[in-house]
Amino acid sequence: MPKVKNKDEAVKQVTKAAELLKKSLREKYGEDYDEKIIGKGELKRVLGQSGERFKDVVMLCCKKFNIYKFSDVDGELEIHVIDVKKPLFKVRDLRRHE
Repeated sequence: MPKVKNKDEAVKQVTKAAELLKKSLREKYGEDYDEKIIGKGELKRVLGQSGERFKDVVMLCCKKFNIYKFSDVDGELEIHVIDVKKPLFKVRDLRRHE
């Protein structure tokens, strides 16, 4: 099982996951990805491209350090963790909510 030792590393991992999700959502939906729900299959497909266990690392970060809301580097995308066990993410496009 992957290990994450400190919160700084956890923040880097979830930020990287947000960047990957943003790229994937733009490819799949164009600019219309506001309020989308991302489930286990989609997460596995997107985050699995960065390594076989990357989805597990991201979910471990969310559980261990209670990260339930995070965003990408540019601040364009906000991700809410709805359910850590399933996992379910809700994606918000912050450019539309300004």
